[in-house]
Amino acid sequence: MIEKLWQVPCTEVSHPYLQAGFRCEFAKNGYVEDEYFFSGTANVYAEEPEGTAKIIYERAPYCTRFLLRRPEDTRQFSGNVVLEVLNATANMDIDRIWVNSWKYFTRNGDIYVGITSKSSVLGTLMAADAGRYAPLCWDNPLPQREKPKQMNMFGFDERYEWGLFWDMLTDLASALRSSDGILQPYGTSRVYLTGWSQSAGYLSRMVHTFPDKAYALFDGFMAAGGGGWMQPLNAYEPMNTPKMFAGGKAPTVSMHAAKPYIALNTQSEMNWVNFAGDSHCPGALFRVYEIAGGSHDTKYSLIDYYQEDIDTIRIGRMPKFEGTDGEPSDYPYEPLFNAAWRNLFVWVRDDVPAPCAPRLERDADAKPVNDLLGHAMGGLRTAALRYPTVRYFTYSTLPNGVKNPLWGHIEPIAPSTLEELYGTLDQYRQLVAADCARRVASGFMLTEDVDDLVNRLVSLADKRGLHP
Repeated sequence: MIEKLWQVPCTEVSHPYLQAGFRCEFAKNGYVEDEYFFSGTANVYAEEPEGTAKIIYERAPYCTRFLLRRPEDTRQFSGNVVLEVLNATANMDIDRIWVNSWKYFTRNGDIYVGITSKSSVLGTLMAADAGRYAPLCWDNPLPQREKPKQMNMFGFDERYEWGLFWDMLTDLASALRSSDGILQPYGTSRVYLTGWSQSAGYLSRMVHTFPDKAYALFDGFMAAGGGGWMQPLNAYEPMNTPKMFAGGKAPTVSMHAAKPYIALNTQSEMNWVNFAGDSHCPGALFRVYEIAGGSHDTKYSLIDYYQEDIDTIRIGRMPKFEGTDGEPSDYPYEPLFNAAWRNLFVWVRDDVPAPCAPRLERDADAKPVNDLLGHAMGGLRTAALRYPTVRYFTYSTLPNGVKNPLWGHIEPIAPSTLEELYGTLDQYRQLVAADCARRVASGFMLTEDVDDLVNRLVSLADKRGLHP
């Protein structure tokens, strides 16, 4: 339970790690960003053979943090609170859901909360600002346990117990829903749990192992970039490693949700999960959206967004593309994320079910069925794939020859071929605009995103040699 919750002020020399206001135009769009710490006690859980959780240690002390991004004018609040389990795979907090959809959240008036999910990020936070983050505590209350024989793919440090997170998360969700809590000035709200990649596994764990808490505290769920496996309950339990890392066939995962739940994946994720849920059944509360041509990481999400981040630059944590074939994929999947959020919000608020989407086409080995350019068939698509100016690949080859399945690359289509396909740049603009209109009509793109995507794709076509 939370015993103390307080805001950590910004000063001329100290600010939140992962601050977004300067790059996301908060002054222009009327948003403010705060950082809070909260401390209390949490239980440590272990998984029983039947999949339930048992408490193996009670009331271990902790102190952790969360980011709060909100409209300054309470009258602009949409009623939606998006709670993201920050991704810790790179041993730093990554707010990928925010990165993908911040333009939609801010114009819609949504409140965003990002909670640190793993003790492995403490080193990065301390390197960024040791004084600011000194109170954080994820101390291991059971250090006498035998070290795991199968090491977790995301690291192990016996000093810490990231299994404290389950109570941290539910404690924070309770505080956000409290009528006299920090969101009290904003009135009634609906709270959505979300996470990207590794963090999508937290959502799976919540609804499968802690369903009473999950469905009492959250009104809807968005698991993106993964979600085919569950996070272990504590730092000593092994992870059920996704098949992609073992070179095997992607497992089939069934999902049955008691509240609206969208699994939104790029084509990369079809390598390690194939959802077989109740998406197309009448009354079903689960949807699977799969993005053809999109790779797990993109130039925008891991390079462009962080270009001016003073913290990642100062401590040397700036992500970089290490592929040796072509350029990093710049597939524009952000509009698809925005539409998915709109669909989820409307589903919860107005009880209008989110539209079902075609699935990526798979062969007998669950591999993609490709068109003549090598792009997967089926799934959610944008004009970037309907009228491509490059070939999109969902992998890139590292200097050691290993194929990275998370970050794709692109190979340009010859300008002469572009001219044969599309004629002039003006004709290309017309084709792209018409395709966007069809996506809007189908429910998988927002009108507000059309101009931005059209201009982006036309600019890239110009850069790639298509003449006016």
